Amino acid sequence: MTLTAAQRDDPIEEGWLVVPDIVPREMSERSVRALCEFVGVVQNDSTTWTNYVKQGHGIIPLHHDQASSARVQAPATAGSAACRAR
Repeated sequence: MTLTAAQRDDPIEEGWLVVPDIVPREMSERSVRALCEFVGVVQNDSTTWTNYVKQGHGIIPLHHDQASSARVQAPATAGSAACRAR
């Protein structure tokens, strides 16, 4: 994947970079469902969004969930570290 000049500047100027379609939608949706289940919220019910009680450093330990590991191993995301390094 080749980044445009604007994409290379975004992280510096905006603090983030949008890379469209790098993770297939189905994988993203599985990750969202797993996250919501883990923290005890209902995605489409904003009254539940404050249910999660932050513990420790605030990082949600969901990295061992199958949805998360599949997302990280997707072909497009596996090479994303190389894009960050450039």
